Amino acid sequence: MKKIKGDLILTKDTIFNEDIEVTMSIKGGDFDLTVNGNIKCHNIRCGNLDAHNIECWNVDCHNIHCRDLNGGDIRCWDINSEDIRCHNIDTHNINCNDLDCWDINCNDINCHDVIYCKTLKKKANSIIRARALIKNRFQLKIKEWK
Repeated sequence: MKKIKGDLILTKDTIFNEDIEVTMSIKGGDFDLTVNGNIKCHNIRCGNLDAHNIECWNVDCHNIHCRDLNGGDIRCWDINSEDIRCHNIDTHNINCNDLDCWDINCNDINCHDVIYCKTLKKKANSIIRARALIKNRFQLKIKEWK
């Protein structure tokens, strides 16, 4: 396991061929991060994120903000902001509180509260659990209350 004290600041597309543990944040702007293993950190902000597993039940990973998120399993129950915000999520299983993204392509989703998306593609026998599923979110009319 590669241990990094403080922030990991990406200045180019970066690949780690092992698990990484970052005591603070991973900051990358538009740069891509590929981890051929697992990630443990506080915040992740990068262009594209590819990792085997991002497990936030036993991992302190407050925010995941990226264009594309590809991983084996994503477990995010204990994310402090309780959300994942991505353009695309393509993974096997998702387990989180709130899920806010453009397109979702996965097998199973277990979401405590609300799933917001434009499109949702799931496998034939997949299970989606949430209090609310809002698809085509950008076609909804804006309401105003006084």
